[in-house]
Amino acid sequence: AIRLTSEVNRGTTFEIFLPAAPMPPAARVERPETLRGNGERILFVDDEGTIARVGEIMLRRLGYAVDGERKVQQALERLQGDPYAFDLVITDQTMPGMTGIEFATRIHSLRADLPVIIMSGHCGAIAPERVKAAGVCELLSKPYTMEILAATVGRHLRHHPAGLQS
Repeated sequence: AIRLTSEVNRGTTFEIFLPAAPMPPAARVERPETLRGNGERILFVDDEGTIARVGEIMLRRLGYAVDGERKVQQALERLQGDPYAFDLVITDQTMPGMTGIEFATRIHSLRADLPVIIMSGHCGAIAPERVKAAGVCELLSKPYTMEILAATVGRHLRHHPAGLQS
């Protein structure tokens, strides 16, 4: 049913009445528990401030130690200074000065075993052979949820803090 009430100089109100229906049992799906980190260090590189802050916050809430960089050249310099400071790198594909693929290639010239995840709003536009040649372990499509981020990161970490080599 719909009830309409209108008064001059006061406005109009629409009330919509819908029948109550219980949710069918099949619709009550339990979500799998989100994978959580154990203090692993992640370098998160994105030149867009808002996206970078949100990604960093999500990763911290998941239990990771996150260092953010807005400039890819500064991120590269950090890795050149200490290639074993991080357990994983997450980087945007489209950035001023260097693409994520180029950055991944440079990272792997410093440390071949460091997992690199590239984020992009256009993952389909990145040639798979370029991804493989750069040693990128996965492409992460933007936008993503915390659950997708957690699962993606969890697939590529060895679950031990930086500096503890196995």
